[in-house]
Amino acid sequence: MREDKRPPIPNGSRHYLQLPYWAVCAGLLLTGIAAYGKLPGNSFVNFDDSLYVYANPALSKGFTPEGLRWAFSFSNDAAYWHPLTWLSLMTDFTLFGLNPTAYHLVNLLFHLGSVILLFDLLRRMTNRLWPSAFVAALFALHPLNVEAVAWAAERKTVLCTFLGFAAVRAYLRYVQRPTPLAYGVVFLLMALGLMAKPVLVTLPVTLLILDYWPLGRLQTAQHLDTLPRISLSRAVREKLPLMGLSIAALCLALYSVRHQGRLVEIFDAPIGNRLANAAVSYTAYIGKMVWPTNLAVYYPLHSSYGWLQVGGATLILVAITVFVFRLRNRHPWLLMGWLWYLVTLFPMIGLVRNGLWPA
Repeated sequence: MREDKRPPIPNGSRHYLQLPYWAVCAGLLLTGIAAYGKLPGNSFVNFDDSLYVYANPALSKGFTPEGLRWAFSFSNDAAYWHPLTWLSLMTDFTLFGLNPTAYHLVNLLFHLGSVILLFDLLRRMTNRLWPSAFVAALFALHPLNVEAVAWAAERKTVLCTFLGFAAVRAYLRYVQRPTPLAYGVVFLLMALGLMAKPVLVTLPVTLLILDYWPLGRLQTAQHLDTLPRISLSRAVREKLPLMGLSIAALCLALYSVRHQGRLVEIFDAPIGNRLANAAVSYTAYIGKMVWPTNLAVYYPLHSSYGWLQVGGATLILVAITVFVFRLRNRHPWLLMGWLWYLVTLFPMIGLVRNGLWPA
């Protein structure tokens, strides 16, 4: 069914009263719990868990003035500034000590919360129950997400993801009823997400993509008739405070990795090599989404890439872009999804490298 046939985005919460909605939520939770059923038996690992948890004496300081100063300082050994992640791990240490099961279960709770938020967002924005449930289930169970959930040191990722989805949910409320308070909630949730992991810097751009579809706020979005239309320039101006947050987070992240001596200088990796790695990585992640094999924690940067490999990857990216752009009127969700993928993966694509994570 074409997207221009669906009804407007609901302003109320009537779908919360529907049995299928709650049945899907329960099914998603139970499926996620079953998939990660062996998680309580996991211990810490000797890769970053020592830095973040079991060999980190700063966690024992707890919510004292000294502990808070350490969490918000640049003197810790993390690759970048993420004080909310430290505060989250301090809370776990205060409540559970060094019991690894507790840390893993908290990660799982954040992940399951993100799954429900994602389902609720898609259900509200598209007014389609089962496609929304399918996407949420794919997010809940996909092997690419296992690392973030089953690794205690990846608290930053599950916490940032949860706050990112919460910020999008708050943005949906804002566009339905635009008030300073509603915008302030979006601003606050994004700020908290950036304090968990700075990859959320792309959120203003992804919100702009949502304005195109499924929100249909832009005047160029001829395929929808949902919310009041605004011009692209106004939509961009609306995001300026959030873009300011992104710039501040980028500056803090670059300063923190320089402070720790973890930033890999540009001369250590020529721009041509990093651009080649970016093109190959974009296509590689598409492959891993479809067929998740040969997954690893660490993907090293190659010293060089063959022209056939880079050319083939670039051709695939260009072909997909042209394909989804030509179908933008009939199937705008294709263009939205593709742009979302390109934008959200950009901070991790290797153009700016730090520490042990070059590719």
